Amino acid sequence: MPRPAPERTLQGAYLAGAVRAMRHGVLAHRMATSSEAITLSSLCGSGQPERTAAVMSETALSRSIRLALSALGVWVIRVQSGVLAVAYTPTRIHRVHCAEPGTPDLCLPALGWLEVKTARGEPSRVQLAWHNRAAREGVRVAVVRSVSEAVAVARKWQAEARGTR
Repeated sequence: MPRPAPERTLQGAYLAGAVRAMRHGVLAHRMATSSEAITLSSLCGSGQPERTAAVMSETALSRSIRLALSALGVWVIRVQSGVLAVAYTPTRIHRVHCAEPGTPDLCLPALGWLEVKTARGEPSRVQLAWHNRAAREGVRVAVVRSVSEAVAVARKWQAEARGTR
């Protein structure tokens, strides 16, 4: 039986995602695989120092988390909230309504929601209100500040979901 292409395996997908992320200078955390943590800069041989959440923007951290979770087989959807102004012509501006204000950054279907914050970032009052409403409805929400924290939360939720089915 022929072996699957390297990117079709979990390890191949993880490595391909890691290489893409390093090319963009995005990932800088240790990401956990099934049994070990691998430093991405060592995988790619970039020799670049690892960046931490303290110096990484929330957008870059969110991208890193999405890459890591996707490489581990977790379904991740990035959510845009609020209202965006879209100009169709120089004189007409239309507004596109996205998710309601306060909606967390990442949805993990059937698992929960992740609010991504930098080391110094804090959820806004609107975000906290959304989190509280979700908790009252039995929906999981976690604030994560690193790739490893997001991976740990997703794995915990997966284990809980497996235990209840």
